[in-house]
Amino acid sequence: MSGYARGEDRQSLVHNLALFARKHKYPHAQFAREGDLKAVAELGCLCFGASAFSLEKFRSLYRVNPRILLVVKDNNGMLKGYFDIMPVKAAFAEDLKSGKKREIDLSPSDLFSEKELREGQAGCIYLAALVTRSSSERNKGPDRTFCKLVLAGMERIQQITMTNPGLSDLLALAYQEKDGVPGPATPYLTRFKFQETGKSQEGYSAHILQSGAHYGGLEEVFSTISLVREKHARVNRAKKRIAAGAIFSALLIIVATILLKKSELTRTFIMELGIGVTAAVIGLILEPFLKLRSLLKTE
Repeated sequence: MSGYARGEDRQSLVHNLALFARKHKYPHAQFAREGDLKAVAELGCLCFGASAFSLEKFRSLYRVNPRILLVVKDNNGMLKGYFDIMPVKAAFAEDLKSGKKREIDLSPSDLFSEKELREGQAGCIYLAALVTRSSSERNKGPDRTFCKLVLAGMERIQQITMTNPGLSDLLALAYQEKDGVPGPATPYLTRFKFQETGKSQEGYSAHILQSGAHYGGLEEVFSTISLVREKHARVNRAKKRIAAGAIFSALLIIVATILLKKSELTRTFIMELGIGVTAAVIGLILEPFLKLRSLLKTE
């Protein structure tokens, strides 16, 4: 993992993430498309060198599960960062922790597809790497790309654990530089209360964060994400109601225009009906906004 966010301790980092989730538009990142894989592989190579996953490796894993990569891009479509979150089978997780395998040994058969997730097999959620282009920039406040990726990653973790409760422990390796200096992920693993459980074959310390410990006290961030997701869903429902109301009103006007030309009696009837239906449509459109406003005030 690689990234940067200001904060002297875990508490301030968790607070910054929760604050960012409340203030910014949801969703925070998107699942990568196949066309993004080349940029992901190139950025990984810049960060990890020869130990990074190749484009061919990403493609083989992506074919098994296209939801393993979250990406953030700028307005011009340039990749700003990625986070690969891989639901892996228990055998690979144990071999990685015991030093029998390296990260690069991960094969498509070690990865759960979305269909296999629903079958309830045991395993781990492997946090392979979080990489941002701005990881070396020490800006004031939390790094926006870092926060977007972490929050989207937490959202993805929630999705996986809801699909398969037996696949909930988080596994990560603490990358080290060639001279043995700990990589930038190590402080974050410590802040998030990951526990060291072994070393991979290349000598990187393996860390586990168990769901039974509420993911190291990250309840505040998870609950914030849930609230933001609910608000996003309410807004989407409101938009659908507006669209349905607009279509219905347009059809009513067309029908009324045709019927008005036929008789005076029909005209009177249609006018009365139109007034009633218009009032109902306005009420339908305004209802979600009034509910949303009251909910926002209470929250």
